[in-house]
Amino acid sequence: MYPVTSQFLDAIAHSHTMSARVDAAYNGAATKNDLTFHDGTVTLDRGSKIRRQLSLTVSDPSLLPRAVTDTLGAGGQTLTAYRGVRYPSGVVELATLGTFSITEVSGDRDLGPVTLSASSAEALLQADPFETATTTKGYSTCLDAITYLIHQTIPGATITNRTGANPALPTMSWDAGADRWDAVTSIATAMSGEIYVDHGGAFIIAPVPNPLTGPVVWEIAPGGVMLTDTRGQTLTGVYNGVVVTGDNTSSGSAPVTGSAYLTDTSNPLYWGGPAGKRTYSYQSSAVVTSGQATQVAQTLLAQYGAPHTTVGVGCVPNPALQPGDIVRVRHNGRQRRPGRRPNRHHPDGAQRGFRRDLLGCPFRHDQLGGPGDRARRRHHPRHQQGRRPGRRLAARHRHRAERHHHRRCADRRCHRARRPAAGHLHHCRRR
Repeated sequence: MYPVTSQFLDAIAHSHTMSARVDAAYNGAATKNDLTFHDGTVTLDRGSKIRRQLSLTVSDPSLLPRAVTDTLGAGGQTLTAYRGVRYPSGVVELATLGTFSITEVSGDRDLGPVTLSASSAEALLQADPFETATTTKGYSTCLDAITYLIHQTIPGATITNRTGANPALPTMSWDAGADRWDAVTSIATAMSGEIYVDHGGAFIIAPVPNPLTGPVVWEIAPGGVMLTDTRGQTLTGVYNGVVVTGDNTSSGSAPVTGSAYLTDTSNPLYWGGPAGKRTYSYQSSAVVTSGQATQVAQTLLAQYGAPHTTVGVGCVPNPALQPGDIVRVRHNGRQRRPGRRPNRHHPDGAQRGFRRDLLGCPFRHDQLGGPGDRARRRHHPRHQQGRRPGRRLAARHRHRAERHHHRRCADRRCHRARRPAAGHLHHCRRR
């Protein structure tokens, strides 16, 4: 999580004044601070190759670029976006959402608005594939090789290793035209980690987050910051076994294999259980020993062997959250919707003579349109603050329907008995 004060976290959970800012720069020098904009969206996605993306709408048509070097030109200009809270005292606390390179800009030259798209620095490496066959010969460790590949595209880029390890790397090679960012991520995987660009534009090599052991940075719960709560299950992208193969012909080493499986039978997705055998295969020339292959397999199993239950949570925006942060989500459990009864079914599975109207109250077909129907609506729990008709009120409805039928029906049997004849009530219709 981006470092913010406790006052900031408390403020976003209540009514507050939001503050946002966008600064523009070119070649490291600021060109326009506090850019006036109409609307904007920042998307952070840990599962995407480009982790941070920005879309911005600027009302001023004079900012539509004519030259590549203009303030909002798509020629290397960067935008840094911030969002935060303005306190009643006038003090503003902002969290950095990311630094983005403009990739596309368009708009009406006379009326505007100007719309633009921008991406974090991963897009720069994706746009620069290898021009010729490339190897890591001369770079003996993973960090050295990653630094070499990134600095070929972005000289002077900041690279930080947070995994606490820097294993030896055999010679790796790629053909001309191969994706440079894919090469970098494959080396980071060999380090049992992942690589991404943070909010400040630096490349970070970090361990894969583990929700079971990692620190919780924020809590989302009903009655607090939670707005919506959805739940689902899927087996797409879920595996209970990982097999890693290392085959490096450049170094002349023999192929190696490592594997990891979910063997705990208390886990419903265990290997060979009712869910079957779902194997994820991974191959890398950066893996040259069996121990390294097993370690990579265990890291990937922790990522792809996660529970198949998906949770979608809508909450108030917290600009300090970062992809990979661990949050705790609390639920109220299964609850029945207020104002509804469970469906009443006969043992044979058929609902005899009863159905349910839009208000959620059961009634008989023969009560439609009569004064009993009006009484039922008048005494509906929506007008009675959650109270439901009891037996006495239900009998009153039935008697009113019978009296209404007695007045309308011309059948002598009904007049003689002063009540509807058996099986005759449903034939009555209002005239």
